[in-house]
Amino acid sequence: MVPVPPPNGPDAAPGHGSVQTDHAEHFARRLESFTDLVFGFSLSFLAGRLIVPAHAEDLFTQPAPLLGFAFTFASIAFIWFISHRTFRQFYSPTPIDTLLVFVELFAVALLPYALSVALHFYFLAPSVVIFYDLVYGTIMASNALISYRGFRRHAPRWDPTTRGHRWRGVVAQTTVAGVFAVDALVAPHSIPASVILYWLIWPFVFLTMRVFRRPPRSAQTSAHEPD
Repeated sequence: MVPVPPPNGPDAAPGHGSVQTDHAEHFARRLESFTDLVFGFSLSFLAGRLIVPAHAEDLFTQPAPLLGFAFTFASIAFIWFISHRTFRQFYSPTPIDTLLVFVELFAVALLPYALSVALHFYFLAPSVVIFYDLVYGTIMASNALISYRGFRRHAPRWDPTTRGHRWRGVVAQTTVAGVFAVDALVAPHSIPASVILYWLIWPFVFLTMRVFRRPPRSAQTSAHEPD
């Protein structure tokens, strides 16, 4: 976790910097714990929507609910991994970063519902696809913004290999958020094109990571303090 740098200069009270740093680290740990709680709530909500079938053999003859559960679980687990990495590498307990975390958590809490609705209608209704795109896109955009802000803040302190690796992570998150934004615009006009965009997410990610593989020079030369 990256704490807020302590104040420096003649006006800083003795021990004040240490107290502020401890407070920032404590706040960041509490916020990360709250984040895990929201993810746990989402998974609990997801499991609670599984319905016992009328007949035992329906577990295998009608596997759609279990497949939907597996798909949703995998999506939430993937987002948890991205969120955890963002916290460890980029987050600082500043007002803007903290606001972005709560925006992400709001969307995470909605994600099981959005996926349940989308799977119920088999991603065939434009309004359902748009809702899903907005929820998932909000999650990825929040992570991308936190990561970009953290990268600008801390990149000069990292070695070139770490800097390049983490920059590509920022590019990947931004690309995924952008694809979902475009998909939300495409869905009202063509559901097949919207589905194709989903399948093209990872090719787009690999392409943008290659094209924008080098971090911007401005982020490599001067550190930006938290705001």
